[in-house]
Amino acid sequence: MVQHETQQQKFMRLLAPTQEPLERFALFLTRNRDEARDIVSETLLIAYEKLDTLREEIAFPSYLMTIARRTFYNKRTRTKTHDHLEAEEMDELFGDSISPEEAMDVTILYEALDRLPAAQKEAIIMAEIMGFSHKEIQKVQGGTVTGVKVRIFRGKRQLAKLLGAQSTNRNEVLDLAESIA
Repeated sequence: MVQHETQQQKFMRLLAPTQEPLERFALFLTRNRDEARDIVSETLLIAYEKLDTLREEIAFPSYLMTIARRTFYNKRTRTKTHDHLEAEEMDELFGDSISPEEAMDVTILYEALDRLPAAQKEAIIMAEIMGFSHKEIQKVQGGTVTGVKVRIFRGKRQLAKLLGAQSTNRNEVLDLAESIA
């Protein structure tokens, strides 16, 4: 019994700083609050049951995001549904601290992100919105750190094109993509 309590306490301690980013990541993936809650619930259950397989506590955020990502894709493959974000869910995602103009800009950005390949979209979200390092993203997505950097670079370049960035200078496009993300 003490073993179970210790594992539960450890899990709760590790979860505290990563729960909100996990919920935002799931909501961003699903674009549906109920599905996001299901993904988070399944992720937490799997993570708790397999907590003893975690080698280093520092990897816990990557561990959770990997489980959430796999759970989402497994569900998506089974159901083939992908609902769009409703207005109230958009408010929940961005909070009350954002102006209507900023909300519109963010909505346009997220619509452009939805047009990117899944791996590029996830890499940009984890790097720019959630603050993950390239190494942490590599642990979630697999591949190499260089591959992560390439996905982020190409995704930002494509975002700049999708958002109508007109520039002949390659660095200006990259600067715009940096400022967007």
